[in-house]
Amino acid sequence: MLLDTDSSPFGMYDIGYCDVPTKGVMPVAGHVRACLDLIEQGLYGSAQGMKDNFLDNPLTDVPVMEHVLMLHDRSDWKDIDRFMGREYLCPWLDYKAKYLKKETV
Repeated sequence: MLLDTDSSPFGMYDIGYCDVPTKGVMPVAGHVRACLDLIEQGLYGSAQGMKDNFLDNPLTDVPVMEHVLMLHDRSDWKDIDRFMGREYLCPWLDYKAKYLKKETV
């Protein structure tokens, strides 16, 4: 699937250029970016298990959370938040508490 980085909230984050057979050199998403794109598109079923099965590296936790938090103002934030809570559990709650101002109701 091809996505336009110009319209993505993540810009060129984790995009590298690779030689793709029969296509030449093209921008290609890394694993973290691919997971972020799935979340941004609301494809939670495809992103499910990303923390343990796709990324499986604690060094990716903060960058993922940092970029997901960029989506806070979206109308589907509650779904994104719920997904991240299931994936990351307490680390997500702690990260949100530290970096996200309390929402007023």
